[in-house]
Amino acid sequence: MEHGRQDAEVADKGERNACLVLLAAATLFLVIAGCLNVVCYRDRTGRMRKIDNLDHAPPPVVFTSVVLGGFRGILSDILWLRASYLQDSGEYVELVQLADWVTRLEPESPETWSFHSWNMAYNVSVYMPDDETRWRWVQSGIRLLRDEGLRFTPSEPDLYAQLAWLYNHKIAGFTDTANGHYKQRVAAEMEGLFPGGRPPFHDPAAMERARQAAKLDPVRVREAEHKFGQMDWRAPETHAAYWAYLGTLASRGRGTMLCRRILYQALASSFFRGALAPDPGGLCDVRLTRRAMEVPALEAFLNVMHEVPQAGMDESVSNFVHDAILVHNAFGDEARASELLGLLRERYPAGNLDASVPEYCAREPGFAAMHAHGAEPLALVEGYLDRHWRAVARRDAVAADAAWGVAVNVWATFEKKTNPAVRKRFNVPPFDRFARAVFDRAIASISPEARGLLERDWAARMGEKGPR
Repeated sequence: MEHGRQDAEVADKGERNACLVLLAAATLFLVIAGCLNVVCYRDRTGRMRKIDNLDHAPPPVVFTSVVLGGFRGILSDILWLRASYLQDSGEYVELVQLADWVTRLEPESPETWSFHSWNMAYNVSVYMPDDETRWRWVQSGIRLLRDEGLRFTPSEPDLYAQLAWLYNHKIAGFTDTANGHYKQRVAAEMEGLFPGGRPPFHDPAAMERARQAAKLDPVRVREAEHKFGQMDWRAPETHAAYWAYLGTLASRGRGTMLCRRILYQALASSFFRGALAPDPGGLCDVRLTRRAMEVPALEAFLNVMHEVPQAGMDESVSNFVHDAILVHNAFGDEARASELLGLLRERYPAGNLDASVPEYCAREPGFAAMHAHGAEPLALVEGYLDRHWRAVARRDAVAADAAWGVAVNVWATFEKKTNPAVRKRFNVPPFDRFARAVFDRAIASISPEARGLLERDWAARMGEKGPR
C-alpha cells in the first residue's frame, strides 16, 4: 500500500510537472506568436496601405471583402470568373466596374492590372461597332494602368512597359483599323493640354493640369525632353517613349529590358513620323519626320545591343541606320548620312560599303516598295520636297526640279505597290495634303524674302490638275 501511494504521488507530480512544462511552452509559443503577429501585421499593412476602400462597390461586395479579410483573393477570383462570363456572353457594360473591383481587391498584383487593361484595350475593343466606342475601351485600358495601376505599384516595370506598348502598338501602330481615330483623339486631348504639342513649362498651372489629366509629371517631362530632345506630345510615340523611360527609372535596374526595347522602338518611330501636322478638315492628320530623334534612337538601340548582343538586335540596328541614311540624304544632309554610313562600315567591315552616300542611296530604287506601311517612303518624299523648296528659296532651278521629280516618283511607286485599303489603314493622306504640310513647315523656317518665291512655286506646281 505504501509503495502504491508513493508511486501515485510520483505519477501525480510528474503529470503536474508535465502540465507546467506544457503550459510554459504554450505561454512561450503564444508570446512568440504574438510577436510574429505584430511583424506580420505591420508587413501586411505596409503592403496593403494603398488599397482604396470599396465605397462604390455594392454592399454585398463590401461586406464580403471585410468578412473574408485575407481571403479576399477568393472574392477576386469569383469576380474574375464573372468578368470572363460577361465577356464571353457579349455583355460588356459591367466589365469596367468589375475590373475596378478586382484590381482594388488585389492592388499589389501587377498581373491583375495587366490582364484587365489588356483585356479592355485589345480583346473587348475589337468587338465594338464603331471607332469612337472602340476608343473608349482602349482609353479605359490605358486609364486603368496609368491612373490606378501605377499609383499602387509605382516601381513595377511591367506595368510601365505595358502602358508604353499600348501607346506604341495599339495607337501609334497600324494593326487596328481604327488606329487613325485613336491618333486623332490623343492629339486632340494633348492639344488642349500642350498647345502645338509643346509642354508649357512657363505655366505651372497648365503643367499641373497635365499631371492631373494625363499623369504627366512636369519634372519627368522636362527630363525626357532634355535627354531625347524636343518631342511632339500630340504624337502617341512620344507617350510610349515617356512611359518606357519612366519604367527604366522606377524599377532601379530590375526587369527593364522590355522598357528599353519599347523606348528605342518609340524613338525610332518618332524619327520617321514624330511631328504632327493636324488636318484643318479633321480627316487625316499628316505625320512628318522629327530628324533630331535619330540620335537618341540610335543611342537607345546601341545601349540594348551592348547589354544583350544577339543577331536579331544587330539586324534591327543596321536596318535603322540604313533607313536613316536614306532619309538624311533625301533632306540633303549628306554630312550626317556620311557619319552613319561610316558607322555601318565600322560595324560591318565585310559589307562592301565603300560607296559614297549618293552611290549608296542610289542602290535603293525599290525603297518605297520595301516598306509597305508607308512611314519610311513618306519620310523620303518629305525630304525631297523639303530639298525642292530650299532649292527654290536659293533660286537653284536645276536642283529644285531634280528633287521634285524624285519626290513625285517615290510617291507614285509607293501608290503602285499598295492599294486604297492599305493606304487608309496607314493614314496616308492625298499627295496635295501631304505636300502642303511639308510646304508649311519649310516656309516657316526660311527668310521672309524667300517666301514669295515658294508661294509662287506652290501655285505653279500644285494646281487643279495635281502635281506637275
